[in-house]
Amino acid sequence: MLMLPPFKLTLFRLPQEWDALKIRLLNALVMLWADRRLRTGLITLLLLAPAARYMFFLFPQKGLGPYLIDWGPIHLVNSIETNGWYYRTFYYYFRSIGDLLSPTIAMFGIFLLFPRKYYPSYLMVIPFGYFLTNLVHRMFFVNSFKSFHDGVAVSLTITLFLFGAVIFLLSDKLVFGKNDLKRVSEARIVGLINTPGLGWKEKAPIIKNEVSRIIKVDDRLYLKETG
Repeated sequence: MLMLPPFKLTLFRLPQEWDALKIRLLNALVMLWADRRLRTGLITLLLLAPAARYMFFLFPQKGLGPYLIDWGPIHLVNSIETNGWYYRTFYYYFRSIGDLLSPTIAMFGIFLLFPRKYYPSYLMVIPFGYFLTNLVHRMFFVNSFKSFHDGVAVSLTITLFLFGAVIFLLSDKLVFGKNDLKRVSEARIVGLINTPGLGWKEKAPIIKNEVSRIIKVDDRLYLKETG
């Protein structure tokens, strides 16, 4: 009886395993995209935060010249870029605040990766408030070498920490509603249907649980709208 080496059997199984892996990855991407909160968090963390760090490359190092806008008959005098200390052009201004603006945006993006009303996620207010406080100080209160290295006022620190907490609360209560839960459950059902290696006996209880979750969300929305 002819026996195939073990490695050949493994090679024969690879296409099926690779197809299963592709389906799982596709289902994971569908679930991520269906959750608006998670989708926004990933875009904020992976795209907006790095872009903010290098935004200064959009502006010329020597400045925009005497006019901010000089298009034919339209002229807008450049009264923003001055010959003052360091922030004399947009290039240096955004280069200076970029190392604070980027982590501030990233902290908010990380917060959005947590589920809605997951209260330990509010600990992100601490690093978010820290970077936001230093960012606002550098953006609006620095006009010399001394003020650049001075500490931030206590009143400003408290105000911006509270402001950061309000932003997190509003994003939880107003921006990302319960419809996202419904979309995530629908994406999970699609993923379960396409998952290989599971029979309908294993899939049916999980799908039933997801359907009941959708019904609960619909009932809550109905009661909220009609009550």
